[in-house]
Amino acid sequence: MNKHLKLNLAIIIAGLAASAPAQTVTYTFEPPQFTAGETTPLLNEAPNIGSSSFLADFVSTPNASGLDINTFAPNSLFSGQDLYVPSGQETLTISFNQPVNGVQFDFATDTTSGTGELSFSSSAGNATQPSGSQSPYSGGVFTFNSAVAFTSFQLEGFLDGSQVPFAIDNLQLTLVPEPTNALALLGTAGSALVFAARRRK
Repeated sequence: MNKHLKLNLAIIIAGLAASAPAQTVTYTFEPPQFTAGETTPLLNEAPNIGSSSFLADFVSTPNASGLDINTFAPNSLFSGQDLYVPSGQETLTISFNQPVNGVQFDFATDTTSGTGELSFSSSAGNATQPSGSQSPYSGGVFTFNSAVAFTSFQLEGFLDGSQVPFAIDNLQLTLVPEPTNALALLGTAGSALVFAARRRK
């Protein structure tokens, strides 16, 4: 393959990859997947929006039943049902059967005075985000993106170094493209180059 064909192949692959939208799944914690009053562990849950082959576990420690599906909206970012941690001593672990490289969700910390924060930890990195001025409970939109894929993360709410109750809603996960998709892009690009080369002859 001459250098012009190699350059064209690289350009086509980059263009196809850039034009392919990232696949996402979203957990809104609404029926029928989730029922108000359910407590953890919530296992092998399919998303409310997105591929049903994606499954996630929602687990609480140290109290296994320490989280529940709640209808209380802690601030204006929330609507309908959400995943609520009523005790200030719980850690939420979310794990899934497919790798992701992006996470976004609405959150609230049980802080009506002072600035709380949400702590996120994963094998791809850690992050904290201060709660914004929401009412009645402070919160915000948490976003974490990484070039490194991961299959689980943990969340905790804090105020002045002490754990506090928190809630999340509209959890969106960005899936890592499957290898078959990358091979399909490569095959499409290769076919385009072969066709272009034949036309030049």
